[in-house]
Amino acid sequence: MVLIGQDDILLALKRFKGIAKQDLLASETIPQAEFRRTHAAARREIYAQLINMIEQSGLEKACVFAFNEYQNLLDTQDEIDPMKKGHLQALEIFFQIIGVKKEQLKKFKMEQIHPDQVIDTLIGASSLTYTQTQ
Repeated sequence: MVLIGQDDILLALKRFKGIAKQDLLASETIPQAEFRRTHAAARREIYAQLINMIEQSGLEKACVFAFNEYQNLLDTQDEIDPMKKGHLQALEIFFQIIGVKKEQLKKFKMEQIHPDQVIDTLIGASSLTYTQTQ
């Protein structure tokens, strides 16, 4: 069993938020600047929401939020919309941080798991235990 502290998850999310900010700033100098700027801003937005949610309400609420958002994005995914693509990528990275693979998320959706069951299912599927460090 692997123990992941809530502080470690927050640190990882903050680092990915920083990468998204760098991408946002660098988007002016690369091809498809508007697409990449919007994509980076969308990722940054999701990371900020997850960080705030974990700090205010805990990891479990953030997981439920992320799972619901991920399901909604899969239902409405537009191949061209950089905002939706950025949100989707940030959520997938969050789930990778906590040890859940994209295939597992899609399986959860196909099985229509209720959001109240998400935490137990995610923890059981990924064999992770979350600890809140103080």
